Amino acid sequence: MKHRVLYMLVSGVLFSAFLALGYAVHKGYLDGLDFDTTVRLQDNIPRRFDGFFSSLSLLGSFELTGIAFVVMVLFGVRKLRRLAILAIFPAFHVIELLGKMYIEKEPPPFMFLRYSFGFHFPSSYISTDHYSFPSGHVGRTALLTGMGIFLLWKSKLHPLVKFGLSAVFMGILGIMIVSRIYLGEHWASDTVGGSLLGFAFVLLSAVVW
Repeated sequence: MKHRVLYMLVSGVLFSAFLALGYAVHKGYLDGLDFDTTVRLQDNIPRRFDGFFSSLSLLGSFELTGIAFVVMVLFGVRKLRRLAILAIFPAFHVIELLGKMYIEKEPPPFMFLRYSFGFHFPSSYISTDHYSFPSGHVGRTALLTGMGIFLLWKSKLHPLVKFGLSAVFMGILGIMIVSRIYLGEHWASDTVGGSLLGFAFVLLSAVVW
């Protein structure tokens, strides 16, 4: 019970931070930092990485991450009530879409776009008036990697293995964050918002677990 209360409190703190960041983004307080971060990344990462980072756009799509989330939950649960965690994934997207509708953060202009594939999953065409806060790709990745870390530490693996795999998961999230900014799909503040929202929902999942 104590753990569940702690998970709920930390989830609330992360969600409050998400709302505070959303307010700052809406007011334009971070516009200069966002622009400078994008320019610096694109100036310092060679264009030969366009294909690699573009592939992460596909891997972080609603379709593929949705399948991965369902599989992770179904293989991880041992009690029927924990299947309620499946509702976390659509709940995350409700908040994501509300953020894009009401915070009204314009995405990076066309000149920054570096996505190099001609293929998009259908979810990419869902319109939110082209607003970008928070990043759904980063949020979904945070949700998956956070759930993965939570399940790791619930397992009986050796602590060193848990630390190592947790570092790998966080590295995956870090690369996804860089990719969204580098490709000109999102601003840095969008990725931070997505991370906060994703981890807030991870902790909600831990409450149910």
